[in-house]
Amino acid sequence: MISRTSAERDPLTLDSSGGAALFGPCGNGDQGRRLVLEAPGLRALDLHDDSLLEVLDLRGCGGQHHLHLQLDRLPQLRELHLPTLTAGAVIHLFQPALPRTLRIQGRRVRNRCQLAAGHPAFGPSDGRLAGCPTARP
Repeated sequence: MISRTSAERDPLTLDSSGGAALFGPCGNGDQGRRLVLEAPGLRALDLHDDSLLEVLDLRGCGGQHHLHLQLDRLPQLRELHLPTLTAGAVIHLFQPALPRTLRIQGRRVRNRCQLAAGHPAFGPSDGRLAGCPTARP
């Protein structure tokens, strides 16, 4: 997986498997609160340690079979827009504290949440982070 820090912005460089990882503040809109990516071959994305990011918009990442997301320590994340996916997305969410409501737009196969309390949860949701037993509606 190709990695980059906040100093390296566009375009997103994908590895040979269609993966990329971003570390630190990575927003490219709304004063760092929004990240909009347009990478048609994106199949896996890891985002780590961005305390500002509120909206992740992947609708410009093309229509593919599936997408794997690891969202790690993004305490302000409240919206996730997925691209068109025939099989859906697998989303891993790791947070040190209970997140506020996270609205997910798009097709998902599974949500996996790991909160500070250490309670993993699996399952599809209706657009909210309902797969986590401790998530707020």
